[in-house]
Order: sequence, then C-alpha cells, then structure tokens
Amino acid sequence: MIKRKVIYSFVLVAAILMNTACSDSEKTTDNGQTSSTDAMNEVKAKYDQGLSLYNQGKLEEAKIIFEECIANDPTNGIYDFFLGNILRMKNDFPNAIVYYENAIKKSPDLLEAYNNTVALHMATKNYDQALVTADQGLKVQPDFADLKFKKAQILYVKKQYNDAISLFTELAKDPVYFEAYRFLGLSYIGLNDKTKALEHLKTYLNLAPEGVQFKEKIKQIVSDLEKGIKQQ
Repeated sequence: MIKRKVIYSFVLVAAILMNTACSDSEKTTDNGQTSSTDAMNEVKAKYDQGLSLYNQGKLEEAKIIFEECIANDPTNGIYDFFLGNILRMKNDFPNAIVYYENAIKKSPDLLEAYNNTVALHMATKNYDQALVTADQGLKVQPDFADLKFKKAQILYVKKQYNDAISLFTELAKDPVYFEAYRFLGLSYIGLNDKTKALEHLKTYLNLAPEGVQFKEKIKQIVSDLEKGIKQQ
C-alpha cells in the first residue's frame, strides 16, 4: 500500500547517526584520542537515552537530555533538530524554527531540518523565507522530493504558476505525490487554462482515496469547470 503524504508533512526521525569525525586535536596523542573517544561515547549514550525518551513521548525528559548533549557536543546539529521537534509539537513555532536553523548551521547536510523549517515557515505564512530555506536544502540534495513538493506549493501560493507546474509535473510521476495533480489543476486555473485544469483535477480525483481533505471541494470545482466549458 502506498504511503500517502499530507501537504504539510513533518519529518520525525527514529534515529540519525551522530557525526563523530575527529578534529585535529584528537589526533595528537593516543591518550588524547582515547579521552576524546570516551567523551564522545558518553555523548552518544546520552543521545540514545534522549532519543528513547523522545520516541516514548516523554518530551520534557528528552529535552533535558538533548540540552545536555549540546553542552557536551556543541557542533552537532542533531540535538538542536530534536529540540526543534519538541517545541514544534508544543506549537511553539518561532522557537522551533530557531533550533532548526541552528541545526542547519551546525550540520548543513541534515535535510530533515530544512524540511521542517520550511514547513513551519509555510504554516506561519512566511513564504519568502520558506522559499529561501527550501532552495538551500535542495542545493544539498536536489532530488529531495518532500522539499521539492513544499517548494512547488510555495511557488503556487506566490502565483508563480509556470514554475510551480514544472515541479508538480515532475513530482506527479511518483504515485506517492498524487496531491501534485490537485495543485497542477489549480495552477492551470490560475493561468485560465480550464481544459488542462480539468484534466489534472480529474486525475487527482481518480487517485485520491475517499475521505482525503479537499477531495469534495475538487469535485465541486470539476463540476463547475465542466459546466463552464459546455457553455463556451
């Protein structure tokens, strides 16, 4: 069964490996390296503890552990990422964004941090910053579909329909992103191309399961488009 994705999906990571790359100072002597390894092992143990609490829904306890991890391993963005998740679950979007942005600065390859930052900027209708962050993440991994889908939605909201259509058309090749057809139809409505709009919206209705948000609304739009075309 294909996993259906909602529009503003959030990434909840079960586990992410820590970056344990050695610095120059860790390579100086055997004793120094052993000490550094022990310290990192302790942080790793704390991280695992925090992750376990997080996955159990014990967010306040997990928050304390991740804050301790930052104190002992301040250059790794994964702890900021999970603190951002915790704050986002509490609907504290502004502070969640701060942690996600810290995660990006520390660990620029942490794609989930870009994804969640963009989602929160979209949720708060800060579309310009959402687009900037989406582009930053796509520079790291151009084929990151979730982030590409969010960028396409932002372009649609900003009425940049042709650019949005280009991205949605690419995404629609994957059945997981059946929602792309809905946005394709709406984008063509924005361009006043009722025939193409109707084509894509009908495809959306064929793919979208019953009970999905917006399906009934799209049925009404399709009906109105069909009546309008007949009257031409």
